[in-house]
Amino acid sequence: MTGWDTRQRKRLLSVEEIDGFRVIKTFAVSGFRRSLGRRLLNYLCFAVLALGGGLREGAFDAVLMATDPIFVGPAGFLLARYRSAALILDERDLYPESAVALGYLSSPWLIRVLQRGQNCLRARADLILAATPGIKRLLTEVRIPDAKVVVFPNVRGFSADLVDDDARVPLIQSPELWQGRFVALYVGKLGQANDVATILRAARRLQGKFREIWFAVIGEGERRAECERCITEWKLTNVMLLGALPWETTRCYLRAAAVGVQSFVREPFWHCALSTKIFDYMQAGKPVVFAGGGDTADLIRVSGGGIVVNAEDDAGLAQAIVQLYLDPLSAAAMGERGRKYVLSEFSKERMLATMRQALSML
Repeated sequence: MTGWDTRQRKRLLSVEEIDGFRVIKTFAVSGFRRSLGRRLLNYLCFAVLALGGGLREGAFDAVLMATDPIFVGPAGFLLARYRSAALILDERDLYPESAVALGYLSSPWLIRVLQRGQNCLRARADLILAATPGIKRLLTEVRIPDAKVVVFPNVRGFSADLVDDDARVPLIQSPELWQGRFVALYVGKLGQANDVATILRAARRLQGKFREIWFAVIGEGERRAECERCITEWKLTNVMLLGALPWETTRCYLRAAAVGVQSFVREPFWHCALSTKIFDYMQAGKPVVFAGGGDTADLIRVSGGGIVVNAEDDAGLAQAIVQLYLDPLSAAAMGERGRKYVLSEFSKERMLATMRQALSML
């Protein structure tokens, strides 16, 4: 099941055929990315409607559910029990740990209650898909059997054909201002974990010193107003805040950019995060500059596809971007190494083999 925006659909449930799969779509709260309240309401709507839609369906073998947000857990558990189906948890963001790291939860007793509830759900699951090695480590620390947890990154499987298709996408949608510029591009949510403020501070450091280096931000989130305020107060003329864009347009911008950037806040919990946008940068053949640590930093170092600096280190981020700007041959080599790495290690064939092996455990 998946959701849609109310600007496009009004019905609570609707069924579509997509690539040979029968998909039940649910109502979504309009503009749910604009605030935490809207996002929570949207999650609650999805959980209730998904449960109702699932109960209307015939027999099925398994229930696959993400464990964030908390509302989805009871819905998935009830569906699996009602149909005597296997329960598969997709642990993309550990909950409530991620909410604590983001500052959304601070009550000790509520945190304990939610942790016990989630661990109870995990104990009753037949299979757990961990989006990163770090998530698997944290799960085994709370006594979830190692054999029940399979690392399965939350990324699409890549193929040479996909890369070739991207290369054929015309650049007619990229801004004219990008021509002749060295653009450092961020694509993703403007939320609490993604530290766009550090990227803006790096832009502030380079403004007036390297006129060819520009920054572009594609995405929406609750911290957009903060980003706009920084751009205005610091009088940043080398930053373009483009908002949320369709994926086809974003692909054009990725091809036109010189480097992909990402930054996490200085919070140990995010060491278990594996930023999906890093894969998009690498797949597009762009070198990556990342401010942070953990699994994402390990991926970049192992692949040789970019430069890693400390979390919230805007000076290091700016220096790394300048380094790539001044050495285009090295930047191109990093981009090519990253592209080859994702094609090899995260190919469609390898991802399918991992999933087949995991499902054989049921």
